[in-house]
Amino acid sequence: MTLITTQEAAELRGLTKSAILKAVASKKYQSCYVKGKGQGGKQLRIALESLPQEAQDKHYGIQRQKASDVYWHLTEDQRQLTAFKHCRVLEYKKFKSEYPKADKMVAFLKQYNEANPANKPLTKRQLNHWEKLYDRDGLKGLVDRRGGHNKGETTISDDVWDYFKALWLKESRPSAQSCYDMTSHYFNDIDIPHISAFLRQIEKIPEPAKIFYREGKKAYQDKCEPFIIRDYSKMYSNQLWVADNHLFDVKVVDKNGNVFRAWLTGWEDIYSRFVVGYTVNKISPNSDIVLDSFARSCLINGIPTGVLTDNGKDYTVYDVFNKDFPMSVCNEMNIEVTRALPYNAKAKPVERLFKTLEEKYCKHLPAYIGNKPENRPEKMSKPNKKLVNQSMPYNEFIEFVENMMKTYNTTPHSSLDGKTPLEAYKGGFGVPMRTVQNEDMLNMFLMRTTKPLKVGRNGIFIKAIGHYYDDERLLQYRNKGASKVYARYNSEDVRTVYIFSEEREFICKAASVELSDYSKPVPMESIRELQRKKKARKKAVREQMPDIDVLSVSEYVEQKASRYENIMSDNNVIQMNPVIHQQAKAINKEEKRLDTQNKASKRKTKEREDALYKLFQ
Repeated sequence: MTLITTQEAAELRGLTKSAILKAVASKKYQSCYVKGKGQGGKQLRIALESLPQEAQDKHYGIQRQKASDVYWHLTEDQRQLTAFKHCRVLEYKKFKSEYPKADKMVAFLKQYNEANPANKPLTKRQLNHWEKLYDRDGLKGLVDRRGGHNKGETTISDDVWDYFKALWLKESRPSAQSCYDMTSHYFNDIDIPHISAFLRQIEKIPEPAKIFYREGKKAYQDKCEPFIIRDYSKMYSNQLWVADNHLFDVKVVDKNGNVFRAWLTGWEDIYSRFVVGYTVNKISPNSDIVLDSFARSCLINGIPTGVLTDNGKDYTVYDVFNKDFPMSVCNEMNIEVTRALPYNAKAKPVERLFKTLEEKYCKHLPAYIGNKPENRPEKMSKPNKKLVNQSMPYNEFIEFVENMMKTYNTTPHSSLDGKTPLEAYKGGFGVPMRTVQNEDMLNMFLMRTTKPLKVGRNGIFIKAIGHYYDDERLLQYRNKGASKVYARYNSEDVRTVYIFSEEREFICKAASVELSDYSKPVPMESIRELQRKKKARKKAVREQMPDIDVLSVSEYVEQKASRYENIMSDNNVIQMNPVIHQQAKAINKEEKRLDTQNKASKRKTKEREDALYKLFQ
């Protein structure tokens, strides 16, 4: 590694020492400290290898510049003029080496001007100036930099341009003037070119780079990235449906006076561009809305072989289009799932449908608000509460969307060889349409499914609904080590759910357990219902006890004791004295009394429990 002083680096770069120190502070150049006179007994040194190649060559006296390198960035006029100067300088140098007398320049000019009478005479001043420029800067020095002749060249140093470009290439899109002012402030110890030079350099920045840094990643992907060109001719109807959500650029108002923008969740057949189904909603899409729109599409147009969705949580929820969950909709209906590339508009062709609907139809509605704030009509630039009269009634908008979809499906497309999407869809079935036997069967396929659930005292709790569901047939699953259960339900009616075992066998239909609100009195009907459930549960518990007679433990041990053999003989019996005999009789009498008393107490307790049980029936 070759180390040089800051002064040497400044001379090689054509900058001030202060500019070099700033570049070192920003770690643009490699540097280190060596022992020597200075602050702390050390001096700063810069690695020559970290400087631009041009500065390294200048240090070693190497001229790497070739004529082709200079000509590459010049205009045609610049090339011709530079080549003319270059030839004259080389001719003159050769003439000087061969001409023996002292008046070399005078003789050369006289010879050249006489040989080229049609050209403008070459003067001594011109030739002398060109030779000095060539000796100092090489071919680059012969480029005319006056007026517009320096097009293609710049006097902005690399350090200054890099600093300006780092400021300008931001998504906040700062103005060139503000970036120029900040650059001038940073390099306040050197003279930098006029802002017009920076504006010319900006034009040379590749357009993709401008879009990526000043408009964002999505704009870059949409406008600049290459994409796969699909061959739809080899596909067939219902082979692949694509889904997406869209927020209409139209203000609507419901019957309660609420002003909002409606959402569309739509499904399009990729082969035919036919809109197979959709839903319009007041709220932003969720997994239930996605499933509802898919169900409507399947009910009318059969079941697709595959679907293409984005990576939003509305589509990736575990029980809808998720291949990893055995009971998900796509697994139950044998549908392949493909995910689009994130933030890539070209990955989901349905987005072109949304653009067509807005451009061709929605823009003509009086309640259209534009796709950007700057495009919003003046009459619609008001808060929602002041747009009640200008907004389109929601029920009318729903009818408009229905007619708009029918119009789209029956309009010829150039990409379909003049066919309408409806015609292409009907005539494009390469395989028979997949359908279900009836609507009830389809509803079973499209039910939401929970993850495995434990059965507790109040049955199962479904977090997505926020309710408990219970049935006495779940009793056997309340054991600590029992297997879990699944619940399937229709999101439009959550009063009951269907319970299945982990082996996917049907267990029961469970009803919602009504929750009590502590802020309100509990109605008598709820108490009666609770007592009915308690009675039913106790009955179910009692039914677990078989109705048979079994030996009491006393009878059991008595029968077992009959096998016992007495090892004592009558001759060995010890006779009790009268006092001990009386004590034994007293103890035996007390034991019998206590036994009778305990039985009476148990009988009264049972009678009291039975009375309470009858009271709450």
